[in-house]
Amino acid sequence: MSFERIIIYIDVLGFSKKVQGEENFLESYEAKLRNLYDIHNCNQEFVEHRKGFYSLEFKSTMISDSFLFSLPLEENPRILENMPEQFREASAKQSLNYILLAALNIYQDVFFELKGLARGIIHIGDLIHDEHFIVGKGFIEAYELEREESFQHPSIYLSSAFQERYKDEITSELKKDRNHTLLREENNKIYIFPAGFNTGTNREKTQNIIKNGLEEAQNISDAKRPPCDKWIWFEKILREVDEKID
Repeated sequence: MSFERIIIYIDVLGFSKKVQGEENFLESYEAKLRNLYDIHNCNQEFVEHRKGFYSLEFKSTMISDSFLFSLPLEENPRILENMPEQFREASAKQSLNYILLAALNIYQDVFFELKGLARGIIHIGDLIHDEHFIVGKGFIEAYELEREESFQHPSIYLSSAFQERYKDEITSELKKDRNHTLLREENNKIYIFPAGFNTGTNREKTQNIIKNGLEEAQNISDAKRPPCDKWIWFEKILREVDEKID
């Protein structure tokens, strides 16, 4: 029996400092956290019915300021048997685009609900993940990878294990025009471009969150990862979208 799963681990940046530094922090954040939990559940319902005719073995857990999502590397054979024949081959291995969009969707929820940045990792490893247990080397690896200094930007990175398994699909994505791919490569690290934050009705909300985030970050000292740098990078990368649209 294989315990290999695709793991999406996302950490809300700066949350611990707020918990420790702000009086009555949890009281003021309780409603936001509960809203995020509700959104989190809605997302789970959405992905579990992503093709409309079957249920995905998708698991999700909130752990303080972190989010753990996992799904099987390959679709359950019993589920494939009940799918229309034309979908079986494409669905046997989870779609790269689906995984990237699921991770990006989680990040957007965190950004707009908690008004903060996040960083995460998409990994492949052994994991038991259900309503009772989160056990396995895969979770520990994802947790430790997210904390590495080399993953410096507030985005969601792809681990080397994930890249190896999806090598052909990722290579194909990176060859696409930058307007038509969610992936970016920098310093030999591949991350998801934060698309959709600064478009349409989100534009004004995003700009206000960035402005407030920069103001708050100026009062925080962090030698390893200066908070201002994260917000400046995030604003810069979103400006790239504006320039393409203009």
